[in-house]
Amino acid sequence: MSIQRYSASDFGDAMRALLPPGQAWEWPRGGTGDTLMLAMGRELARVADTAPGVVSAAVAVHVPAASNFHVSAYRAVAQAEVVRQGAAVSDVQVDHLVCQPFQVGSTAGSPVWSYRARYLLRVRYRAAVVDRAALQARLETFKQAHVCLWFETI
Repeated sequence: MSIQRYSASDFGDAMRALLPPGQAWEWPRGGTGDTLMLAMGRELARVADTAPGVVSAAVAVHVPAASNFHVSAYRAVAQAEVVRQGAAVSDVQVDHLVCQPFQVGSTAGSPVWSYRARYLLRVRYRAAVVDRAALQARLETFKQAHVCLWFETI
């Protein structure tokens, strides 16, 4: 897909075309009004030049590292991180956090999933030996967008 590029003067001319008719809005080239339009056009051109990079970066961030994820894969990543920290594999546990949508007080039509995520994974760790920030950072780079991680201490 090709994105058409516009210059600052293109944006300035477009804004000038949106001005109401009349001599008050007919500015000479190089005058105050023309300079104002060109300055605003420069900012719009700068934003337009960065837009393709922002879209590409957003797409790159959301491309999964693998095509399928299982709880065992999350466990392996968490265990590798705690071993890297010098803790034991048994110092971290990753499992499904089961949501019971139909409980006392539930009605038909109640939301079944969280507003934040479709799947909740509980990560339990020993706070005395595991650095939560490092563990969370490692799992956040691995997880898919529809997965929410719930951290608890053991």
